[in-house]
Amino acid sequence: MGDFTSREDEEFFAAIGRLAVAWGHVELGIDGLVLFFYRSGDGARLEPEMPRALKRKIAFLRKAIKSMPLGDDAFKGYDRLFSRIQQASELRHDIIHGAIIEQAQGSGSAKLIRAIRHGDGFSEREVTATTASILEATNEATELGGRLLSIVNQAYDLLREPSQQLDAQKPS
Repeated sequence: MGDFTSREDEEFFAAIGRLAVAWGHVELGIDGLVLFFYRSGDGARLEPEMPRALKRKIAFLRKAIKSMPLGDDAFKGYDRLFSRIQQASELRHDIIHGAIIEQAQGSGSAKLIRAIRHGDGFSEREVTATTASILEATNEATELGGRLLSIVNQAYDLLREPSQQLDAQKPS
């Protein structure tokens, strides 16, 4: 620890770093699902270009899953998962992209402000983040990322030839 930063503030900024790293798993899972549905299904019919922004990726995934013969309960389950991801994404944006406007030295917390673009204008949102609230968001991102990556693995397992599935199950 340096001479200018308290332990509490070091933990606060370390928590922000953990959130950024944990969110990478969410992005990897979302990208894996988008790629799966775009290439293995009728993705180009649903969306002419593979989506890049999270909002468009989730809209694409909702359409792709809705077009599958899964039933309403399965679709509702995926829809709840995607809603959780969108909600977690907003909080992550607030923390990662927010500008600190107030922070008491040694408090392990800060008030942040973020500009949110709407059409041709902006609005602003203020949030107060603490080390604990950031670590809660990190835990949520870790759980969501794990669920998504599990779904991606299961989806790609369905595409493998039966002999490849057996080979993948053999211990090395």
